[in-house]
Amino acid sequence: MTQVSEINWLDLLNPAITLVAGLIALWVYQLNKKHQQQDAAILIVMDIRRAEQAARSLIEKGSIDRLMKPFPTSANWAKGKHLFARTLVVDDLALIDRFFDGCEEIESARLSMLTLFQATLLAKATASQEQLLELSKIADETERTRQHDAVVAASKAAGYYFDADEPKERVAKVLQSMGRPSISVGFSKLVQIAKIS
Repeated sequence: MTQVSEINWLDLLNPAITLVAGLIALWVYQLNKKHQQQDAAILIVMDIRRAEQAARSLIEKGSIDRLMKPFPTSANWAKGKHLFARTLVVDDLALIDRFFDGCEEIESARLSMLTLFQATLLAKATASQEQLLELSKIADETERTRQHDAVVAASKAAGYYFDADEPKERVAKVLQSMGRPSISVGFSKLVQIAKIS
């Protein structure tokens, strides 16, 4: 007679628990990845809309200068684009990359205009200060005061500053070439992933 070996259920319990725990861990990982992708999509969609609105505003106003507001940039896209490498086609990824590269270029040009303006004001203040220091050589106090007042008045009246065209031309060129991701299929996919309208 053959003996039927009894199955020890306790020996099967450990592998079963390990399998269930592994499946739960995999499910939690997939759910976390999906939420991570959704959160990134929400931020990227908002950034694209904000940047496109800023670009439209610049085009409508026709005013590109140092007083421009800071231009939205691509921090969220740079951090999260890897999450969409398998979801979006290469052309859509390239379009969004090019768009945000344009945003970075516009912000860089704005900062250049602002830096140039500040450097011009500093140069103007330095020149005025040097003229005022030269006045100390004048012995006659009345004449020194008159010339001092004239230098200060001239410095205040001169509202000019050096205003380079290069950053403005760069912004205008980028605005024409950066495209509009919001009308692409990839943007529609991002909106679907974000579950927003």
